[in-house]
Amino acid sequence: MENNKRDATIDILRIVASILVISIHTTSSMIAMTIGRWAVPFFMVVTGYFYFNNPNHDKLIKIVKNLLSLWLIWMIIYIPNAIIHIQGMSISKAIHALIWAIIGDSIFFDGSWYLPAAAFGIWVTDYFRKHHKMALCNIPALVLLFVGCVASSYDNLNLGILSKMHWATTFPMGVIWMTLAFYISKYQKQLKTKLKWSGWIILAMLLTIFEHVFTLKLGFCSLVNRSDMYFTLPISIVILFAFIFNHPHYQSKEKTLWFRNFATLLFFTQFYVITFVKAFVHVKLSILKFIIVLVVSSIISVIILWISNKKHFSILKKIYE
Repeated sequence: MENNKRDATIDILRIVASILVISIHTTSSMIAMTIGRWAVPFFMVVTGYFYFNNPNHDKLIKIVKNLLSLWLIWMIIYIPNAIIHIQGMSISKAIHALIWAIIGDSIFFDGSWYLPAAAFGIWVTDYFRKHHKMALCNIPALVLLFVGCVASSYDNLNLGILSKMHWATTFPMGVIWMTLAFYISKYQKQLKTKLKWSGWIILAMLLTIFEHVFTLKLGFCSLVNRSDMYFTLPISIVILFAFIFNHPHYQSKEKTLWFRNFATLLFFTQFYVITFVKAFVHVKLSILKFIIVLVVSSIISVIILWISNKKHFSILKKIYE
């Protein structure tokens, strides 16, 4: 393949994942609550996959700094959003909300937790890798998967504080997906060979849908939109990457970079648009809300990409690179 070409499959799927995140925050559709739950784990595993393909200390520091810088920049950008959410709260609730904004879902913007989760997860997983103790890393990863599930899709099991607090969207969960990223990177050739059949991706979707329906029908999940994590989700993500390995789609470096940056901006800009739509656009149909948020967020993202390429506005690249 020519040097100016690269596989764009992951970058195209980044855009799809960002669209799915919008669907999660605007609808309670079956797609949003099932396949949509692949999105954030996919983002984290992509980061880990590229790192573990060629791990080194300097690269690790760069990735962690970049993740935390993006988190801090967008937390600052979303301060007005936090002020809106904090209005009417007691002082104690406001303090709790500010503390939880560092641990998990944030009053600044809902998706903030995944950036520190990715940073924490890749740091912890790499520690075990460097010390040749990945078997030990599997233990906290599995424990956290259990905790995440009983705090979301299985919260009606009522396992005390594990079910009461919404642990599924907190920073320790990054260990699950970065551990998975390590193994996907290590066994990518085997995955490509053994899971070559395209039908596997359909089975992966059905697996997630089945567990979602299972938890609702048997009353394990208290709310449809609380189902952030499933026990079968790591299996589906592995199959998704096998699908990626077997379906390369080559584009120019410039185009694939544009895809990646657009996906990043689409993810981050949606939260202001959602706040605006909730406040000023009274939409009853959730699908219409989804379309409005998607279109407006896409337009804003394209405008930012265009402006940031101008000489005097290149500083804007810091919010997505």
